[in-house]
Amino acid sequence: MSIDVTNDGINHAISTTLHSAITILHRRLTELGSVQPKIRRQGADRIIVQIPGRYDPEQVKYILGQAGNLSFRSIDMSMPVQDAVNGQPPANSEVLYSADDPPIGFLLRRQPIVSNSDFVDAKSAINAQSGNPVVNLRLGPEGTARLAQATADSSGTTLAIVLDGAVIATPLVRKAITDGTVQLVADMSPEGADDLALLLRAGALSTPLTVVEERSIGAGRGADSIHSIMTARRNRRCPRHRLHGGLLWAIRRDCRASPLLSMSS
Repeated sequence: MSIDVTNDGINHAISTTLHSAITILHRRLTELGSVQPKIRRQGADRIIVQIPGRYDPEQVKYILGQAGNLSFRSIDMSMPVQDAVNGQPPANSEVLYSADDPPIGFLLRRQPIVSNSDFVDAKSAINAQSGNPVVNLRLGPEGTARLAQATADSSGTTLAIVLDGAVIATPLVRKAITDGTVQLVADMSPEGADDLALLLRAGALSTPLTVVEERSIGAGRGADSIHSIMTARRNRRCPRHRLHGGLLWAIRRDCRASPLLSMSS
């Protein structure tokens, strides 16, 4: 059997990706509070975004560009990570890296336990005991069942939390999580928790986007606005993330020693 990749097929795939991205970007900006953002396709692989009003440009670029793919994965203990790197990992597993410097490799099952499609709600909050910002996730019925089974089977071991291709934590599973609620706890600012919750509510992009041109239009030329042109960027083997408010920078400092991201029911 042979498969031919045609220009029409490539163009269709790009068009589908851009259409989906525009829908998700619109949801993200609406969640951010933008009124009537203007989002449209330009050329083959670019999207123009115009946002009326006063916003932090760095926060807007993060909200627009981050893919936002969050998943919980099982760790494959069938072979040492270095053996998988040097040789051939099991067919159903892959090696992903942390955002440490140098990065730390983990051999993970490809099939996530739960991922973005399983999250029905995400809200930032303040932990009543610690006073730290957290993100509370609520899963749908299928995700609840899978997480309950996985955490029951993995009690006393660790899972991996993966955000956009990077392992950001390996929390210890102390007991089965059966009620479909998960609290993400990290050393993050309230703004960082707000941004992460927004991304999870609005949905993940199939690929990250890069701002290739940006203009801020001041009051002298009408209403304040941010005008950006974005394009898809290729995935990197070990991406370096920066969540507005400092979430991932905080996780990078110490994720080798002990997980800053924990799971509780």
